Amino acid sequence: MKVDFKKVFHSKTFKIVVGVLILVAVFVGGKELGDSDDYYGGYAGSNYYDYDYAEESYYVEAESIMSKSEVSYDYLYALQASTDGTVVDVDAADFQESMIIKTGYLEVEVESTIEAMTQVSDAAKVFGGYVESSYTSEDVDGSMYGSITFRVPVDQFDSALAKVKEFSDTVSYESVDAQDVTEDYIDITARLNTKYELEQQYLSVLDKATTTTEILEVYSYLQTVRADIESLESSKQYYENQASYSTISVYMEENVSVFVPTRDWKPIEVVKTAFQNWIKFLEKCVNGIIWLAVYLWPLVIAWIGWKLVRRIRRRK
Repeated sequence: MKVDFKKVFHSKTFKIVVGVLILVAVFVGGKELGDSDDYYGGYAGSNYYDYDYAEESYYVEAESIMSKSEVSYDYLYALQASTDGTVVDVDAADFQESMIIKTGYLEVEVESTIEAMTQVSDAAKVFGGYVESSYTSEDVDGSMYGSITFRVPVDQFDSALAKVKEFSDTVSYESVDAQDVTEDYIDITARLNTKYELEQQYLSVLDKATTTTEILEVYSYLQTVRADIESLESSKQYYENQASYSTISVYMEENVSVFVPTRDWKPIEVVKTAFQNWIKFLEKCVNGIIWLAVYLWPLVIAWIGWKLVRRIRRRK
């Protein structure tokens, strides 16, 4: 039986299917362009720093090249070095019945990002804390935005948070998190005390060992226990440090209504950028069509076969 492909390709159903495929290709191309060339993607979501994940990754990477005690020492050294001479006195911290790790995050609008950064940095020192990290950047319109993270004693957390709000014109977002790690801390302390007792027992046995085999065997057990002790001491020290000094992160940007642009308007550059983005958009669209052609051609063949089968059945 002869099939009139000309009628099939000019049928209304075939045109609708082709039109839908083209729209999907354009959508895919536009989405890829947006994902790869999003110039304004650096808002607060991407600037927020996940400290729990970073610290966990730090220990995982550090353990591959140094012992737990060295990790603990390196962590404290780096932390103290960033305080411009301010040392975190963990032993002097006042831990009450509950051990709480408090963190705060603010998104604010200010008249001047640079001035606000200085004010927050000075306030951190006034409250007995220090700046852990900060950065500033210039937006496309010439305004400044940035982020600053500082740490203060836990009893100064609320006061420091309120002080930052005083420096801000508008607080667009605020979040405070209190993580209770009391049970974990108690568990680590109990396990650490048990390890200390076991270490003393192994030392006592080691003193009584007479043969080389006995000495090596006991020494092996002793090394394992001491490694566990170092690990537990590192974890305990981390909890004490985090609970004694709270962390506050502030993302700030300048209020557009009061900002006076400092950049000159360059329409030619805008045209160039728009033209380049248009070329990239067309490229993404063509890429989308190619992807659809590779992945969807079996469906097109199946659809044509289905149409042929229906036509044959109708003629019978």
